[in-house]
Amino acid sequence: MKSHDLTKGGLAKTLLTFTLPFMLANLLQALYGLADTFVIGRFADSAALAAVTLGSTIMAMINVLITGFTLGGTVLIGQYLGAKREKDAKETISTMFTLYSILAVGLTVVMLFLAAPILRLINTPAEAFDGALAYLRICFAGIFFTFGYNGLSAALRGMGDSKSPLLFIAIACTVNIVGDVILVGAFGMGPAGAAIATASSQAISMFIGIAYLRKRNFTFDFHLKSFRIIPEKARHILKLGVPMGLQESLVLLSFVIIAAIINNIGYIAVAAAGILDKIFMVAVIPASAFSGSIAAMVAQNIGAGQTERARKCLMIGACFGFVVSAVFFAIMKLFPDAMIRTFTRDSRVVAAACEYLVFYAYDFLLCGLVFPMIGFLNGCGRSRLTMNINIISTFLIRVPVCYLANYLAGGHSLYHLGIGLPIATLIQILMALFFILRGNMGGSAITDARPVMEK
Repeated sequence: MKSHDLTKGGLAKTLLTFTLPFMLANLLQALYGLADTFVIGRFADSAALAAVTLGSTIMAMINVLITGFTLGGTVLIGQYLGAKREKDAKETISTMFTLYSILAVGLTVVMLFLAAPILRLINTPAEAFDGALAYLRICFAGIFFTFGYNGLSAALRGMGDSKSPLLFIAIACTVNIVGDVILVGAFGMGPAGAAIATASSQAISMFIGIAYLRKRNFTFDFHLKSFRIIPEKARHILKLGVPMGLQESLVLLSFVIIAAIINNIGYIAVAAAGILDKIFMVAVIPASAFSGSIAAMVAQNIGAGQTERARKCLMIGACFGFVVSAVFFAIMKLFPDAMIRTFTRDSRVVAAACEYLVFYAYDFLLCGLVFPMIGFLNGCGRSRLTMNINIISTFLIRVPVCYLANYLAGGHSLYHLGIGLPIATLIQILMALFFILRGNMGGSAITDARPVMEK
């Protein structure tokens, strides 16, 4: 299976062509959670809706940990291919799949054990606890399949192929939606039914992906004897992937902590915040897609020594990402009630969500800039830097500001709590911009950027 060269051709066209399937794949993946929320909101009560929104928020943190971690493989493969070191790229893919399989089994065991303690830790309302626990346990049991799909996608994107992952996720999304309608709508299985549909769809996606790639003579044949770990490659994957996985999951961890604050307000507030979080995940899909595609393109260009092309890739991607995010921002500001009523008929939930959205909406806008910046730095191999930026904005800004605003307002509504979200993202933008400009002046972010590979 031939890789695609992202170091040649018109930059804007290449970026858009590579990003569009990436964006559609991310959109379909977001439909997992949206489908669960939509079907539960239509066929169950608000307590079940709160259970699924809480459970899916926690699962989203696990999912971004996995996708962020596998992005390290994308960057490393891209840098090797950009440097024309195909043997190293093949060894990296073999090591990736073996390492991910081991980590998937370990993470499954740990999360199944921690499911109930996590829900207690975040003060899950009693009405939603049992449903959220059932949802989480079933989804945690499917972590291996989540790792499998994301590992396949990461390898392909590092090779410049963003179309094949779109095919895998399209099949999975279709299966998930049908499963939700049957298990939740027809059989009334509630949160457990939604979780079964999600886990099953990811398993089907992974197995179809493996079969598809074997037919196309993919560089890895998936035979047992081919699974092996090359220590040097594993070290580089971990060096890149662990910070990327942590930075993504830390952002969502902050939302889980904020969810714990919201839980003290009541299950109506939980349901309202859960709906807005789902809408937010869809709104930032374009920016997130540009982040991932910029990381892959920058990795290949950095590997090929084309730092100027890598820099232009960031500028074009940031412009596109911001424009699309501005459209979502305008929609949420102009038609908040209509958007929220898509997911619930409960007027109390709609009112609470509209309160939360007053400040929250500005985060929709700012993410159009920060995501491409983070993708650029990751593509340069600076994943530890981006992790530190996320830690600062998450735990020194987002969580404390939300907690303080909620405390000063008496802790009875979502209105003031949302102010911490855009403030934290703005700080992220300023920190990322500082290091990017520093790189332009001779620092490590751009002009001294080197492939994270052995010499």
